[in-house]
Amino acid sequence: GVANALTVHAAVASEDGTVKIVDPSAEAFAMRTEIVADDAPESIPALSVQSLLRMAPLGGLPFIAKIDIEGFESNLFSKNTDWVELFPVIVIELHDWMLPGQGTASNFLRVIAGEDRDFVISGENVISISNEYHVLSPSRPAMP
Repeated sequence: GVANALTVHAAVASEDGTVKIVDPSAEAFAMRTEIVADDAPESIPALSVQSLLRMAPLGGLPFIAKIDIEGFESNLFSKNTDWVELFPVIVIELHDWMLPGQGTASNFLRVIAGEDRDFVISGENVISISNEYHVLSPSRPAMP
């Protein structure tokens, strides 16, 4: 239930830092972000997936990552991507269609190509499902 949910007011990024909204007049579902200096006006905290996982209850294991960050996936998958193997399911919307010529999907594809995963396309989402273990498997990697 909601009592078990933790709301974090931050963006997700490859490392902890600061971002700003590039297009504040866009619809809420279409806003894009970019990295800025910590003291930049209208800055927003950005947290790595590793930092977000440290906020989870002890002993908790991640299951699904749903990523729809309007092209910022190029940053998220640029470094510090060990977390990918912790998630049996990753659902991502890639945005090469929205930002042609910028290769926003390239880093995700580079990272995920080295993993033993199946892929299913559903509408605008790529669903990546791990073949290495099941949720209750003793071989499941430990949290960092």
